[in-house]
Amino acid sequence: MQAAYRRNPTTHMSEVEGDIFLVPDGGGEIFYLGDVGAGVWRLLDQERDASALREILIDAFPYIPAEQIAKDVDQLLADLIAAELISVVGSGDG
Repeated sequence: MQAAYRRNPTTHMSEVEGDIFLVPDGGGEIFYLGDVGAGVWRLLDQERDASALREILIDAFPYIPAEQIAKDVDQLLADLIAAELISVVGSGDG
């Protein structure tokens, strides 16, 4: 089973004209999320593993190569974990 991820409840989010910006609790670097990143953020309102995120986004963005989405999702998860914007919460369902 893969690790599952979920939004850190202390992360502050602002949406401006469809763009999503994240700030860790207590301030710090502002993270801008593009199309794929925004999709991941929205999906992480519940626990999901990386495989499930990739599958959903590959279906949602058919004009982006699947390999690019997989790479982007993996890098985004690593970046969001490092910034404590999301949490590893256990084993995912998919």
